[in-house]
Amino acid sequence: MATQIFETDPTVVCPRPADVYEAEDSAGQEQQGGAFRGFFFAMLFNVFLVLTGAAGWELWRLMR
Repeated sequence: MATQIFETDPTVVCPRPADVYEAEDSAGQEQQGGAFRGFFFAMLFNVFLVLTGAAGWELWRLMR
């Protein structure tokens, strides 16, 4: 990520200490089936795009 520094003394401020992130990583586990769920929603979105395109095509044919 690119940043622009306009001051002569740039500082980086972290909102929380790094050990808090490590504790969250070890405490939280990813739910099972995450990849399958993502694939399912991607396919559902593709079906939506195809149906929208088909409806637009039919509308264009009727308006011509």
